[in-house]
Amino acid sequence: MKSLPLHQLYKSCVLKDLPFKTTRQLEPLAEIVGQNRAQEAVRFALAMPHGGYNVYAVGRNGLGKRTMMLRYLEHHVDTEHQTHDWCYVANFEEPRNPTLLKLPAGMGTQLKQDMEKLMARLVKMIPQTFDSDSFLERSEKLKDEYGKNRKMSWKRSPPRPSGKK
Repeated sequence: MKSLPLHQLYKSCVLKDLPFKTTRQLEPLAEIVGQNRAQEAVRFALAMPHGGYNVYAVGRNGLGKRTMMLRYLEHHVDTEHQTHDWCYVANFEEPRNPTLLKLPAGMGTQLKQDMEKLMARLVKMIPQTFDSDSFLERSEKLKDEYGKNRKMSWKRSPPRPSGKK
Protein backbone atom coordinates (compact mmCIF):
# COMPACT_ATOMS: atom_id res chain seq x y z
CA MET A 1 0.00 0.00 0.00
CA LYS A 2 1.32 3.42 -0.96
CA SER A 3 0.81 6.69 0.90
CA LEU A 4 -1.05 9.46 -0.92
CA PRO A 5 0.42 12.95 -1.20
CA LEU A 6 -1.44 15.75 0.56
CA HIS A 7 -2.79 17.39 -2.65
CA GLN A 8 -4.65 14.12 -3.46
CA LEU A 9 -6.26 13.96 -0.03
CA TYR A 10 -7.86 17.39 -0.13
CA LYS A 11 -9.97 19.10 -2.77
CA SER A 12 -10.53 22.78 -2.24
CA CYS A 13 -13.91 24.34 -3.05
CA VAL A 14 -14.26 27.85 -4.41
CA LEU A 15 -17.42 29.23 -2.79
CA LYS A 16 -18.08 31.88 -5.43
CA ASP A 17 -18.43 29.10 -8.04
CA LEU A 18 -21.41 27.57 -6.22
CA PRO A 19 -24.89 28.55 -7.51
CA PHE A 20 -26.14 29.46 -4.01
CA LYS A 21 -25.09 31.74 -1.18
CA THR A 22 -26.13 29.54 1.76
CA THR A 23 -27.32 25.95 2.04
CA ARG A 24 -30.72 27.25 3.19
CA GLN A 25 -31.40 28.10 -0.45
CA LEU A 26 -31.11 24.41 -1.40
CA GLU A 27 -34.03 22.00 -1.54
CA PRO A 28 -33.75 19.22 1.03
CA LEU A 29 -32.70 15.86 -0.36
CA ALA A 30 -35.53 13.43 -0.90
CA GLU A 31 -33.35 10.39 -0.42
CA ILE A 32 -31.27 9.45 2.57
CA VAL A 33 -27.53 9.58 1.99
CA GLY A 34 -25.51 6.67 3.34
CA GLN A 35 -26.69 4.17 5.94
CA ASN A 36 -27.37 1.56 3.24
CA ARG A 37 -27.62 -1.35 5.69
CA ALA A 38 -30.06 0.58 7.88
CA GLN A 39 -32.17 1.55 4.86
CA GLU A 40 -32.30 -2.05 3.68
CA ALA A 41 -33.34 -3.19 7.18
CA VAL A 42 -36.17 -0.66 7.27
CA ARG A 43 -37.38 -1.69 3.78
CA PHE A 44 -37.27 -5.33 4.89
CA ALA A 45 -39.26 -4.55 8.04
CA LEU A 46 -41.92 -2.63 6.12
CA ALA A 47 -42.28 -5.51 3.67
CA MET A 48 -43.17 -8.01 6.43
CA PRO A 49 -46.65 -9.38 5.66
CA HIS A 50 -47.78 -9.59 9.29
CA GLY A 51 -47.73 -7.08 12.12
CA GLY A 52 -46.05 -7.42 15.47
CA TYR A 53 -42.49 -6.63 14.45
CA ASN A 54 -40.36 -3.76 15.75
CA VAL A 55 -37.37 -1.93 14.35
CA TYR A 56 -34.71 -0.80 16.78
CA ALA A 57 -32.28 1.82 15.47
CA VAL A 58 -28.94 2.19 17.25
CA GLY A 59 -26.42 4.95 16.72
CA ARG A 60 -25.15 8.28 17.86
CA ASN A 61 -27.44 11.28 18.05
CA GLY A 62 -27.69 13.37 14.90
CA LEU A 63 -27.24 10.53 12.40
CA GLY A 64 -30.81 10.84 11.08
CA LYS A 65 -32.29 7.60 12.43
CA ARG A 66 -35.63 9.17 13.28
CA THR A 67 -35.77 11.17 10.04
CA MET A 68 -35.08 8.05 7.98
CA MET A 69 -37.80 6.05 9.75
CA LEU A 70 -40.36 8.84 9.37
CA ARG A 71 -39.61 9.26 5.66
CA TYR A 72 -39.98 5.56 4.99
CA LEU A 73 -43.22 5.40 6.94
CA GLU A 74 -44.65 8.45 5.14
CA HIS A 75 -43.96 6.94 1.72
CA HIS A 76 -44.84 3.35 2.58
CA VAL A 77 -48.17 2.31 1.10
CA ASP A 78 -49.51 -1.08 2.12
CA THR A 79 -51.73 -1.85 -0.88
CA GLU A 80 -52.64 -5.32 0.37
CA HIS A 81 -54.02 -4.11 3.70
CA GLN A 82 -55.18 -0.71 2.53
CA THR A 83 -58.39 0.43 4.20
CA HIS A 84 -61.53 1.28 2.30
CA ASP A 85 -64.89 2.85 3.02
CA TRP A 86 -67.75 0.42 2.47
CA CYS A 87 -71.07 2.13 1.70
CA TYR A 88 -74.50 0.64 1.14
CA VAL A 89 -76.66 2.57 -1.31
CA ALA A 90 -80.25 2.02 -2.44
CA ASN A 91 -80.81 -0.50 -5.20
CA PHE A 92 -83.98 0.65 -6.93
CA GLU A 93 -84.29 -2.51 -9.05
CA GLU A 94 -84.08 -4.78 -5.97
CA PRO A 95 -84.95 -2.67 -2.90
CA ARG A 96 -84.30 -5.57 -0.48
CA ASN A 97 -80.70 -5.92 -1.73
CA PRO A 98 -78.76 -2.64 -1.39
CA THR A 99 -75.70 -2.10 -3.55
CA LEU A 100 -72.32 -2.18 -1.82
CA LEU A 101 -69.75 0.43 -2.87
CA LYS A 102 -66.03 0.02 -2.13
CA LEU A 103 -64.49 3.49 -1.98
CA PRO A 104 -60.98 4.71 -1.14
CA ALA A 105 -60.53 5.57 2.53
CA GLY A 106 -62.19 8.88 3.40
CA MET A 107 -64.39 9.01 0.30
CA GLY A 108 -67.43 7.54 2.09
CA THR A 109 -67.78 10.70 4.14
CA GLN A 110 -67.40 12.80 1.00
CA LEU A 111 -70.09 10.73 -0.75
CA LYS A 112 -72.44 11.22 2.22
CA GLN A 113 -71.88 14.98 2.23
CA ASP A 114 -72.40 15.20 -1.54
CA MET A 115 -75.62 13.17 -1.31
CA GLU A 116 -76.91 15.40 1.50
CA LYS A 117 -76.21 18.49 -0.64
CA LEU A 118 -77.98 16.87 -3.59
CA MET A 119 -81.02 15.96 -1.49
CA ALA A 120 -81.25 19.47 -0.04
CA ARG A 121 -81.15 20.86 -3.55
CA LEU A 122 -83.77 18.42 -4.87
CA VAL A 123 -86.12 19.09 -1.95
CA LYS A 124 -85.96 22.76 -2.90
CA MET A 125 -86.01 22.41 -6.71
CA ILE A 126 -88.70 19.75 -7.23
CA PRO A 127 -91.56 21.70 -5.65
CA GLN A 128 -90.42 24.84 -7.49
CA THR A 129 -90.49 22.91 -10.76
CA PHE A 130 -94.02 21.56 -10.23
CA ASP A 131 -95.34 24.94 -9.08
CA SER A 132 -93.99 26.84 -12.08
CA ASP A 133 -96.30 28.35 -14.70
CA SER A 134 -94.59 26.50 -17.55
CA PHE A 135 -95.17 23.14 -15.82
CA LEU A 136 -98.83 23.94 -15.16
CA GLU A 137 -99.37 25.03 -18.80
CA ARG A 138 -97.69 21.87 -20.10
CA SER A 139 -99.74 19.73 -17.70
CA GLU A 140 -103.02 21.31 -18.89
CA LYS A 141 -101.99 20.89 -22.52
CA LEU A 142 -101.24 17.19 -21.97
CA LYS A 143 -104.58 16.68 -20.19
CA ASP A 144 -106.44 18.32 -23.11
CA GLU A 145 -104.58 16.18 -25.66
CA TYR A 146 -105.30 13.04 -23.66
CA GLY A 147 -109.00 13.93 -23.45
CA LYS A 148 -109.22 14.57 -27.22
CA ASN A 149 -107.44 11.30 -28.00
CA ARG A 150 -109.78 9.43 -25.70
CA LYS A 151 -112.89 10.90 -27.38
CA MET A 152 -111.48 10.06 -30.82
CA SER A 153 -110.77 6.47 -29.85
CA TRP A 154 -114.36 6.09 -28.48
CA LYS A 155 -115.78 7.40 -31.76
CA ARG A 156 -113.66 4.98 -33.82
CA SER A 157 -114.43 1.89 -31.74
CA PRO A 158 -117.30 -0.37 -32.90
CA PRO A 159 -120.45 -0.37 -30.77
CA ARG A 160 -120.60 -2.95 -28.03
CA PRO A 161 -123.25 -5.62 -28.11
CA SER A 162 -125.98 -4.84 -25.61
CA GLY A 163 -126.37 -8.36 -24.27
CA LYS A 164 -130.14 -8.57 -25.20
CA LYS A 165 -131.37 -11.41 -27.41
